Amino acid sequence: MHRTLLLILGMLSLSMAAFAQEHEHLTPLKPSPEFEQMKKLVGKWEGTAGGHVTVEFRLTGGGSVLMEIMGSGTPEEMVTMYHMDGDRFLATHYCAAHNQPRMAALHSTDANTVEFKYVDGTNITPGDVHMENVKMTLADADHHKELWTATDNGKDSAMEFDYHRVK
Repeated sequence: MHRTLLLILGMLSLSMAAFAQEHEHLTPLKPSPEFEQMKKLVGKWEGTAGGHVTVEFRLTGGGSVLMEIMGSGTPEEMVTMYHMDGDRFLATHYCAAHNQPRMAALHSTDANTVEFKYVDGTNITPGDVHMENVKMTLADADHHKELWTATDNGKDSAMEFDYHRVK
């Protein structure tokens, strides 16, 4: 069994190397300044939002996607994937409310702020509670805030998360 697993892993590794070599000619993504700014969040963070909270940011998809994992390992764990779609910078939030709102970045004149506004989503019908907006403010390399706004039957409620980097 152990030898079979090693053989499979070795074959997978070779195929991935061959795929990467064959696709070196792919046009690189042209990330937005907002996406480049948010890549600085890669790492582990902790903070407060009415209690102790944790978040982790990781790059995946060959550096084309920033994954945010809130409350890792808890029943309320949620993931938000930030990525480019042509010229648009999008966020898809996989919510504990069992829906997946998709938000597009708004253009900002503040280089330290990235704000996303609801575009559409899955498992959301009119009036359902869902995330409507998220605003990320990067104070410095070790501090950032996230303001998440949900809407429920047209009424908004917001929660602010204040994070510091775990060293």
